[in-house]
Amino acid sequence: MGNAAVFPVTLQASAPVTPGNYTWGAAWFGGVTSGGGGHLETRVPVNFTVLGTTSVPEEEVPYDRVATWGRVKALFR
Repeated sequence: MGNAAVFPVTLQASAPVTPGNYTWGAAWFGGVTSGGGGHLETRVPVNFTVLGTTSVPEEEVPYDRVATWGRVKALFR
């Protein structure tokens, strides 16, 4: 007997960068045909919408922590 699948399953992937409507397809083999002679392939569309990207703001460095050449030289004098 093969490995048994556990449902529900989770699909994890990076979303496209470009905003828009997308459809991915999920497919698996399972179940038995009505005649009992084989397995069925099941396909399910996974629809999602990408609204846009967000940018993560850079953390501001306090003025006394800004590394200028003068400050670096002063540390080694």
